[in-house]
Amino acid sequence: MSLSFWRRTNVLLLILACMAVASFAIWQFFITARYGTYTTLASMIERGEAVSAAAVSDYAARADALPATCRSDLLGAVITVSMQNVEQMRSVGDQVGWIASLRAMEPRLHRALACVPTDGMLWERLAVVRWFLGGSAQEQARLLTLSQAYAPGELDVVRARMVQWTRVTPAVVDLAQDALGSDIRVTFGHSSAEAVEVMMRDMPASLQPLLKAAAADLPPDRAADLAKAGVTLP
Repeated sequence: MSLSFWRRTNVLLLILACMAVASFAIWQFFITARYGTYTTLASMIERGEAVSAAAVSDYAARADALPATCRSDLLGAVITVSMQNVEQMRSVGDQVGWIASLRAMEPRLHRALACVPTDGMLWERLAVVRWFLGGSAQEQARLLTLSQAYAPGELDVVRARMVQWTRVTPAVVDLAQDALGSDIRVTFGHSSAEAVEVMMRDMPASLQPLLKAAAADLPPDRAADLAKAGVTLP
């Protein structure tokens, strides 16, 4: 074959490659734009800023119409907004709306986990949703244990799990005692004094022995730092 043929072929391949890159970039821009409001709302929620309950409800209802993506940042934004909708439905006592929001949340979490199966926060949120929808103790223990295995030291995830640990039954604790014990130790050892106080205040009496055992194992300098911050260990 002539040299000119190969040159034409190479030019054609280069053009096709450039078109593919351009198409991908345009698609990513489109995806980012479609998820933009979710990203903004999620950032506000995570910073503790006031957000419009109507906006949260509206965008949570639209979430299933979004184009599919496995980008973890965009998936996380949708889940955060959807979870906020669950919480606000519960807080206003809208039982029908709350159950509907929980049922809508579950398949979104499964889709997100299919993309990011090692995200400990997603497993924790699935545990919350399944618990309120009547999941079994065995399922709850499995989901919380998976969350702890994938995010053993991420403090925001540990804090979220600690809230769920206070809700579950003793049967769940019996099945997942190692995961709970790890979360208690991480909270004592690395969380803020405020988070430690919240944990001790909210933990049911049946779990106080676990708190005492973890507190007894604290390094002296950490125990001293908590004491200086006004924390009275069990």
